[in-house]
Amino acid sequence: MARVTLDIPDHLVAALRQAAAARGIAEDAVAAEAIALFADHEPEMERRISAGRADIAAGRFADHAKVAAWLRSWGTDQELPPPRCD
Repeated sequence: MARVTLDIPDHLVAALRQAAAARGIAEDAVAAEAIALFADHEPEMERRISAGRADIAAGRFADHAKVAAWLRSWGTDQELPPPRCD
């Protein structure tokens, strides 16, 4: 196991301490768990981002105005169907 030193914003340190106290475990255990979750999910996030960029490059995306209109229609009597990729 390695020791790592990080500069973390005060609000995140407070959240880390609160989470550790609530769970009754050490702050470093909470931090290690958070880093492990990040490491577990990062490859999938990168894969999805790359796929999205490829879709954009290939012209497979929905028009922003159509998406915005669809979102504004949510919860109304005239809810629109989701826009299709152009």
